[in-house]
Amino acid sequence: MTEHQATGTPSDRTAPPPLQAAVQPPAAGAAEPASDLSAPRRTFLKTCIGGMTAVSAGTVVYPVASFLRLPATLSESQVVKVPLDSLHEDQALYRDFNGVPLVVVYTGRVPRVYDASCTHLGCLVAWDGGRHRFHCPCHGAVFNDHGEPVSGPVSRPLKVIEASVEDGFLVIA
Repeated sequence: MTEHQATGTPSDRTAPPPLQAAVQPPAAGAAEPASDLSAPRRTFLKTCIGGMTAVSAGTVVYPVASFLRLPATLSESQVVKVPLDSLHEDQALYRDFNGVPLVVVYTGRVPRVYDASCTHLGCLVAWDGGRHRFHCPCHGAVFNDHGEPVSGPVSRPLKVIEASVEDGFLVIA
């Protein structure tokens, strides 16, 4: 090689040597960096989706199961006991039964129990013992002592509530 060639002038230059590959194969046993990050993400997403599915299923299953389940027995709060000696002829006795206003009427024969809500607009009916009638103060509806409509804007009778006599009590359940 000549001195001229060693210093190299622009006209004498040749192509640079080829580049060696910069990417080296991974070492044995080393995991790829992408999989290190995606595995925990995948697990987290699966857990979140599973949790949301469980909560969604619970919001559907619980109300349906509650609706279909029948109570085994009536609790004491679901039973009204009225002593028969507290019932006086031609007088009414009002009681609340699980949020429903009841009226117990005794006209000398058998005590009868009705829903005390007028079937027209739901006002509380009043018992007129002298006439053996119920009167609704809201719109003047009148029912006889069997709860059947007599006059006024009402067309349906008062709802009869089942009751029985047990050991000196009128039991409403």
